[in-house]
Amino acid sequence: MRKASRQRESYPRFDLIAAKAAMERVPAAVCVFEFRKRMIGQAFIVDVAEDGVAINSHILDDGMDSEERQDFIKTINTQTSLDKYRRLLVCPDCGEHKRYLYFIDGWSCADCLGLIYRTQLVDKEVKLFEEREVLRTQLRWGRPKACTIRPS
Repeated sequence: MRKASRQRESYPRFDLIAAKAAMERVPAAVCVFEFRKRMIGQAFIVDVAEDGVAINSHILDDGMDSEERQDFIKTINTQTSLDKYRRLLVCPDCGEHKRYLYFIDGWSCADCLGLIYRTQLVDKEVKLFEEREVLRTQLRWGRPKACTIRPS
């Protein structure tokens, strides 16, 4: 598998809630793996059991060899203040209940893999510069017009 930075955004992520929504729309891939804006693989839910989900994933390697694997990820029903029956994934390494699992030679949570967010590495000045650049690109299209409400 390719060696990328240890940032969460650099690795394929599986979200059970997004997967369920994708399954209800069209029988298509529930997880698309991208690396530098290029698709390198897909994951499909093969079987849904009461205690877990079987995932069939197809990932391209650096040498363009494809690796196809099938994993069974345990799930658990938990109760939150907003949702009475929330289904979460169980990390195979630590056993914690997580919403997302990431793929690096197998599915695990971000804590087990030691992944961090990109924003944790960026200085405050760089964040301000990026926000300024976003505003500049928006202003290139012209200033946003204020919405005026006329009394009737």
